[in-house]
Amino acid sequence: MDEKIKIGIIICDRYRRCAGGKCFRALHLREGAFSRYKNKEVELVGYTFCDGCPGGNIEYTIDEMKGNGAQIIHLQPVLSLAIRLVLILRIFMISLN
Repeated sequence: MDEKIKIGIIICDRYRRCAGGKCFRALHLREGAFSRYKNKEVELVGYTFCDGCPGGNIEYTIDEMKGNGAQIIHLQPVLSLAIRLVLILRIFMISLN
């Protein structure tokens, strides 16, 4: 089996009370966005929400997940386009360091 892939998941603040059932089930079954990990070992190193528009804790969340070894951060599809762009730019800036 390949090296373990470490991932994080960020969900929309509107789902703050979500226990993550659908995300965790999809990850376990390697469905949807997680189908790219079929036959690969995956470790979830972070799961949190964005803290509401305009994504108040995004930078700290990404830094913490990266500090925990996250190589990939999945964004829940409901996150607004603006928040998704901020996240993508932040992840890109971190990867340059």
